[in-house]
Amino acid sequence: MTAKQLKEVLTAEQIADFLEKCYKLIPQSNRTGETRYETVCHGGDGHNLAFYHDTKTFYCYSNCGSIDLFNIVAALESCEFPVAFKIVKNYFGIEDEEAYRPQEYNEEDLEQDETYNFPLIPFSPPIPERILASDQWYEKRYYAGWIKEGISIEAMQAHDIRWSDSYNHIVIPHRDIRGYLVGIRRRSLEDWEPKYMPLRGYEHHLGTNLYGIHRLRTGEIGETKLKRVKEVVLAESEKSVLLAHNYFKGAVAPPVVLATCGFNVSPIQMEIVKGPLCSEKAILAFDKDANIFSSSVEELNEAIPYYKKLVKTARRLLIKGVEEVEIMYDTVGVLQPKDSPFDRGETVYKVLYDRCRFNVNAFERIVLNHYLDFYKYEDAVKLIKG
Repeated sequence: MTAKQLKEVLTAEQIADFLEKCYKLIPQSNRTGETRYETVCHGGDGHNLAFYHDTKTFYCYSNCGSIDLFNIVAALESCEFPVAFKIVKNYFGIEDEEAYRPQEYNEEDLEQDETYNFPLIPFSPPIPERILASDQWYEKRYYAGWIKEGISIEAMQAHDIRWSDSYNHIVIPHRDIRGYLVGIRRRSLEDWEPKYMPLRGYEHHLGTNLYGIHRLRTGEIGETKLKRVKEVVLAESEKSVLLAHNYFKGAVAPPVVLATCGFNVSPIQMEIVKGPLCSEKAILAFDKDANIFSSSVEELNEAIPYYKKLVKTARRLLIKGVEEVEIMYDTVGVLQPKDSPFDRGETVYKVLYDRCRFNVNAFERIVLNHYLDFYKYEDAVKLIKG
């Protein structure tokens, strides 16, 4: 049975039951009666993942666009599609050995085992450049609020940031390794809308790309030749990439900062990091969504899922073949809740870079030592590693 056949067989009720029993995901209903899940597809903390019972599909309104059950399981388990398919298949007791094959690949490109390592990058289809060619669509104007926060006009011009006056949106084009326009996102300034969403009709799967990577391209348009780097910093948002551009302008050897566009590094993004980028070190510089070093027991307990996701992501990068992986986390109290390491200015970022980078084992040790101030050793280990 193929993935498509399995999706056709499953009912909407079976899918909801699977997510609740296996991953403790409880849907909510919004004011229109639409079913919404927590945005686990990219590690968000909102409920912007809609489930449509008639088509049995999901749509992430903050990052990922249209996805299916296997995409969600792959994100939750930090695994590739074939493994996610097998998890779902086994849960429902399907015994055949038919392998799931992503549509982006030809049969001759695929390995025959379930731990397929994506030797080729499955590119999103290009969007016609004429969409951005005229100021009639999206104006070359820049949001004053971002300028006040430290994002220069030069940085926005370098990344082709635009403005939509009619919708009160910042327009953020996404380009891939080849230099092609593959998606467009927008940052809404309306309080009633989610902050970040794809522009309808110009969605792409964010997990197939790293925002900002096109600026490392050394070949012609359409080629995947990239500038070789030894170190890459992975942030969550496009805004972090823009701030970094401004911080390190003119540096002799500026750090390469790219965005995963979510609290996750997808299997394909991992392949990009250790493959075309040829990086020896990856630094996870994600947002401070939880206070791992709080003095409140309640906050410590709430921080456990965030901590585990950080460590799991770092270890998967090591498994993928990145030689060295570090976690950047604010242990000195210079960030506010939800801040990225770039949000408080260049000086604060340099403090974090110099003093708050840890390899995985060291990070685990300092977190355990902190938890030992509040729990017995056995309880602390169970919380952190259980």
